[in-house]
Amino acid sequence: MSEYAHPEAVVETEWVAQHLTDPKVRILEVDYDPAANYELSHIPGSYLVDWRRDVNAPVSRDILSPEALTALFRRCGIDPDTRVVLYGDFNNWFAAFAFWAFRYYGAEHLTLMNGGRKKWIAEDRPVTSARPTAGAGRFVASARPDAAAYYEDVRRSRR
Repeated sequence: MSEYAHPEAVVETEWVAQHLTDPKVRILEVDYDPAANYELSHIPGSYLVDWRRDVNAPVSRDILSPEALTALFRRCGIDPDTRVVLYGDFNNWFAAFAFWAFRYYGAEHLTLMNGGRKKWIAEDRPVTSARPTAGAGRFVASARPDAAAYYEDVRRSRR
C-alpha cells in the first residue's frame, strides 16, 4: 500500500477477514443510517457506531465528549492496546470522521478498512445480523488539543 501517505492507517478487506476472531482487534461499523446498513447485515463481530448518536454532538455541532467516547469504547470491549478497524457506508466518510475524533481523544491503534462496507460486500465476504458482546473495555479518552486545528490556528497559519 505504498500509494498512501500513511499506509499504517489503512487495512485491506483480506486482513480484516483474517482477523475476525482476533481478541486484540475490534471492528466498528460507523453508520449514518444503521437501519439501512448495520441492522440488516454487517461484518461478523463488528460493533455498531451510530454516527448521529455516538460520534456527533448534534446540538453543539462538535465531536463527542471524552466521557461519551470512553463509554462507547468500553461498550465495545476496547482496551488501550486494542487495534480498532473502522469501516462504514458512504465510502467510509463517517468512518474517517470517527477516525479523527477518536484520534483526538487518544486512541492510537486506529485503521480504516479500504473500500468500506461496499468493497466487503462486493467481494462476497461473510456478513451477519448477529450483534457481538464483549466484556467492558479499559480505554479512557483524554483530549489531545495538539491534534486539532481551530479557526484561529488556521488564520495564523495563513499569515
